[in-house]
Amino acid sequence: MLFYFFYLLVYPLLLIGSVYAGYRFAARLRKNARFWKPLGIENGIVGFYALLVSFTLVQSGTHSQERSVMIHSIAGDISEILRTSAMYDSAAHREVRTYFTHFFRLMREPFGATRESVERKVKRIDSLDAAFDRQMIRFLQDQPAERDKIMSLLSRIDRMESVYYRFLHSYYRKLPKMILLVLILFSMTISFLIGFISRVNQNRFFISAIIFVFMSVVTVNIIQDLDNPAFGFIQPQFDDIEEVMDTYQIPV
Repeated sequence: MLFYFFYLLVYPLLLIGSVYAGYRFAARLRKNARFWKPLGIENGIVGFYALLVSFTLVQSGTHSQERSVMIHSIAGDISEILRTSAMYDSAAHREVRTYFTHFFRLMREPFGATRESVERKVKRIDSLDAAFDRQMIRFLQDQPAERDKIMSLLSRIDRMESVYYRFLHSYYRKLPKMILLVLILFSMTISFLIGFISRVNQNRFFISAIIFVFMSVVTVNIIQDLDNPAFGFIQPQFDDIEEVMDTYQIPV
């Protein structure tokens, strides 16, 4: 959680410090009778930064949207499996319901955002699958005529789990840290430029600096929040899956 301390406290202070440094640097030049004239590229520098922010924000938003799409796909697969299994033998249907009760409980448990934590959760699901497979083998020993149906059922479950595994692995596949570092460095550079120009133009009000710092802090925090689905304020919602569980009265 240290990254929240950095982005919510340290980062704004860095921007404010950059504005002050630019202001003091311009004051020092003016004191030494050295003057600066705009080159006309200042707006282009800000525009380049805005383009980079837009690209990064879109990429983070796309990753978040992909997770939502995967949840919707998982919910659809679960609904199909439960609806189909209702037409099977009552013993098989009961095992399917029990399986999804445990599966959904595992799904809702927090697990972190590292490869190791994801792998631990995958192993727990594999253990659940192994127990379910043993139940299905015993069922087929008593009902060999149901083999095709059970194989189709297992295939659907594998498809659903494949999507869920992609969902889990997306938790630690984040934006390259270099991109966020570049955003931070660029925003500090522009903050320095704003402070410098404000002093050169002898502005007594720092409204431009305040707006830029505010927008940069909010935008960068949104980007890193979208990039941390395990700990961020913007987290994947499992409402679609919960609705399926409620529809088929699966105890969770």
